[in-house]
Amino acid sequence: MALIYIVEDDKNISEIESFSLKNAGHQTVEFPDGRSFYKELAFKDIMTGLENRTAFESTIRKIRDAGRDPEQEEEKNPPSWIIMIADMNCLKIINDEHGHDKGDEALFKLASYLKKHFGPIGECYRIGGDEFCVLAPDVSIEYFEEVCQCFRASLEAEDQETAYPFSASMGYVRLDESGIDECVKKADRKMYEEKRRKGRVRI
Repeated sequence: MALIYIVEDDKNISEIESFSLKNAGHQTVEFPDGRSFYKELAFKDIMTGLENRTAFESTIRKIRDAGRDPEQEEEKNPPSWIIMIADMNCLKIINDEHGHDKGDEALFKLASYLKKHFGPIGECYRIGGDEFCVLAPDVSIEYFEEVCQCFRASLEAEDQETAYPFSASMGYVRLDESGIDECVKKADRKMYEEKRRKGRVRI
């Protein structure tokens, strides 16, 4: 089996390209743009097609670094981010009672609804097994809440069509002076508060 090392800078990406599948005892596979292929592989979640944890951490680092850059702080219109954490409810129940294929199906459906509703205003990430994040720049909180309502309506409609429970808990905040890392934690706490209100906390 060929090992693929996930790195970000172009120099190391090129080094990865030079390690062909032939080196691992397989036939060499050529891609028209190997660098783009490996970058896509590095930052995409295979199951859902969303950006993955590596991509999320890369974006968070850029937001964090921008907050420390005096030139960024002096801009008239610096980016204003909304951070949302979403977590699928009852995934263990789906896996246990309906099979892991249905659990995977549910995750894919949730990812598709996230992309449909939030993709036009931000980037969607799968950051854990059943945990997702949306990072939306320069969107008003009022409009973001409208998008959330449409998203919830889609999940409720899907729940009526599936043989298993289909829903998600969400929490979101606007980036403030506490910094991106603390705001991600705040969004996560809000998500768990909603999960507790719905009685969907994992045991």
